Amino acid sequence: KDEHIAKAPAPKAAQPAKKKPQAAEGDQSIAVGDFVKPPLAAMLNTFDFESVARETMEPQAWGYYSSGGDDEITLRDNHLAFQRITMRPRILVNVREIDMTTSFLGASGSLPLYFTATALAKLAHKDGEVGIVRAAKKAGVPYMLPTLSSYTLDEMLAARAPGQELFAQLYVNPERSRTAEYVKKLEAAGVKALFVTVDAPQLGRREKDMRNKFTQQGS
Repeated sequence: KDEHIAKAPAPKAAQPAKKKPQAAEGDQSIAVGDFVKPPLAAMLNTFDFESVARETMEPQAWGYYSSGGDDEITLRDNHLAFQRITMRPRILVNVREIDMTTSFLGASGSLPLYFTATALAKLAHKDGEVGIVRAAKKAGVPYMLPTLSSYTLDEMLAARAPGQELFAQLYVNPERSRTAEYVKKLEAAGVKALFVTVDAPQLGRREKDMRNKFTQQGS
């Protein structure tokens, strides 16, 4: 139902142009005005996307996506953990033709990666999870449908291309009948794997959300 679908915050009135510190050059000053979103080809790594998102998203949405609970110790530890992951090179191997296709959990992929579940995708773009479903198909990798989504499960499933393989996330609902109904719908739709979130017995104390008075709820 429409009342159960999360709505993105209404755009705020245009803010005054952001100014960077002026640099004196003789008797002249140089100032930079409004932030201009760079072309996609200029985005060289994931940190570039993060920097652009910080400038273009609504404060509520950016705070929700970028923050962690309390003092964000786990958030920082996660960044450090990923930096410790390295790749072991294979020497004197023919690399004229490289095939990175693989399969995992019954689903095939063009890369050993997948789109994981993230909540309320419409906060970043009006297409939300429906857009991610389509992007995953184009990239040839699975997408894990989130439980806390901007679109309903039926809408996300309807966005699939024929034969497209999906995973799904599950927050177990206190009303077990609702969880059973959700799982049966996923099974009937041919979803390949179910990821049960077990580390959220209660909502985290996310201070950025509290300061921004973030109140969005999912479908």
